Amino acid sequence: MLLFGVFSTNAQIQRQILGYTLGVSTRSVVVKGLEAKGFDLEIVTDAANKGPVFYLVKGGVSFGGYIWDDVRIGFVNGKFASIMCTTYLIETQSVKHKNTL
Repeated sequence: MLLFGVFSTNAQIQRQILGYTLGVSTRSVVVKGLEAKGFDLEIVTDAANKGPVFYLVKGGVSFGGYIWDDVRIGFVNGKFASIMCTTYLIETQSVKHKNTL
């Protein structure tokens, strides 16, 4: 089972994610800060010249009680605008979430 979550500045959730504020924190602050915390970031080149800029955060990110396998962060007009997280669940986690749907 694949678990997928998207958090953006339009969502009715907290605005601070990984210590950075959606819609406020600049691209350079977020990228340099995540690299300083030991994360390996890779720019998503096919999206770099088409408006928003996205980075893939490698190595897994702990957030909301899960280790997210694939995390992409997005920037619009130089500001932290979105984060998309996906992960693969083991069978016991899958059954737990299936029962709550």
